[in-house]
Amino acid sequence: MVAFTVASLVIIALVVYSAFSSKNSPAPKSAVNTITSSPNACAPSSCKGKILMVLAFSDFLDQDYFIPKKIFEDNGFVVDTLSTELGVAKSLTGVETKVNVLYSDIKTTDYKAVVFCGGPGMCKQDLNQNYLDLSKAFNSDNKIIGGICFGGKILATSGILKDKKASIPDKFSDFLKQEGITYVKNELVVDGNIVTAPEPPFNKEFAQAIVDLLNKQ
Repeated sequence: MVAFTVASLVIIALVVYSAFSSKNSPAPKSAVNTITSSPNACAPSSCKGKILMVLAFSDFLDQDYFIPKKIFEDNGFVVDTLSTELGVAKSLTGVETKVNVLYSDIKTTDYKAVVFCGGPGMCKQDLNQNYLDLSKAFNSDNKIIGGICFGGKILATSGILKDKKASIPDKFSDFLKQEGITYVKNELVVDGNIVTAPEPPFNKEFAQAIVDLLNKQ
């Protein structure tokens, strides 16, 4: 009887220990959620091509992203959104959007155009080497390039606006002149394959100018 009782206690102890260990063990790696890059598909039958929109992960300007994006999509283009990290980016007013691609994912051959959006967060990215290289790569392939508000400052910093006309916020006018760029105040400017605009209220005209260039190709 004693031997049976000891054996029973051992079995009970093992069961309890097993249950406790299972409850407190960390989840296996395969169960951990991860965010992965997921470029949007472009079906030939319903898509004119893809446009890459580049924004700051926080404090991008709402109207520099959402208004052009809708115009692009309404005109048959598929939009991918790129930032410094994947996930949910927030605008200056707290509106969210999904960032679905990173710089490392990009092949210029997959896109018809790239658009650099504005906002205070984007002003902090004007020395982001990935963004500078991205603008130069699209320009080398003679793709359509747009820069609105602080997004235009990135184009200027990259060097692709040299000897061209461009319009970005007035406080950067001296910088443009130093870089050999003809500054145009408070206007939408189309110079070759590049479209620039200083800030709202040019959002609709800016997006439509890009669409018009793409439709001519």
